[in-house]
Amino acid sequence: MADSYDQFLAAAGTMTRETWPELIDKTIDVFWSQRNEAPQLVLSPFFDVTSGIAGRTHVITSGTSHLGMPKENEDLDPLPYAVAAPGRKQTFTVVNYRNAVRVTDTAFRMDRFDKIMYSVSGLLQSAVRFDEYHRAAILDAAFSGTAGDDSKALCATDHPHENNDAGTWNNLGTGALTGPNLHALILKADKMTDPQNDPMPTGGPYTVVIPPDLRKTIIELTKTDKKPDGALNNVNALLPEVGFVVSPYLSSTTAYYMFGNLMGEERGLHEVQLMDWDLSANSPANVDIKIDRRLKSSKTFGITHSKNLIASSGV
Repeated sequence: MADSYDQFLAAAGTMTRETWPELIDKTIDVFWSQRNEAPQLVLSPFFDVTSGIAGRTHVITSGTSHLGMPKENEDLDPLPYAVAAPGRKQTFTVVNYRNAVRVTDTAFRMDRFDKIMYSVSGLLQSAVRFDEYHRAAILDAAFSGTAGDDSKALCATDHPHENNDAGTWNNLGTGALTGPNLHALILKADKMTDPQNDPMPTGGPYTVVIPPDLRKTIIELTKTDKKPDGALNNVNALLPEVGFVVSPYLSSTTAYYMFGNLMGEERGLHEVQLMDWDLSANSPANVDIKIDRRLKSSKTFGITHSKNLIASSGV
């Protein structure tokens, strides 16, 4: 029995009512499998993805494995038990998002210039743009508000440690994107502390996320082996510590964000999914509806706190 591809070949050159919608279906599936390969999707590596949650809400607790230092203690002395500082809780509530597209038999018959394909593929692009806009929105709001699990902005000078006796930590830079200001962010990352106020460097090499407006500046700062804006032929100390990516979804034209290499929930930027994007046929009962696809996800984006990110508003 000939499969659908053989049937299509048999009707090569003829966009029949049977073969043309089927070709569209196959092409949609190819587009869907390649949806995460778009070159503008640069923010997803900095988010921790939590999938398979149970129910509408998910709680992330900023627990820590950092304990106090061992104490001098002989075999017969009472053991000095260590207790980790209790973490803070942040609740994430997922929301359903849906979109759909349908194409009628008449539309197929009237489509002389293959415009239907562009229309249908736009459904997939809407999911891609949705995710990247929401990731960018978290960075856009990094310098104000109280959305973190410590009731601070994502980037602030006075984040309290889980152990209140350990004081505060700082992941907020200052000033425009310059060599000295970028070095200041690296220094903050190198001097980051854990809940016991012990060293906890986030580790390089670092990646700076910038809007398109700062592309020229970051290239001048990181793509030369000599110190920028100097006449002494000094080595550029930013190399090879700093790379960069450009996001067209960021709203600010001056802000820049430097990420380290912490993993998992320590990234502090979260994408919580009950269900990632799903593209399914809606199987309409009307014979004249040739394509009916539903796009759906159940997810949310949010923050706890992030020692992996140090950023400046650029002003």
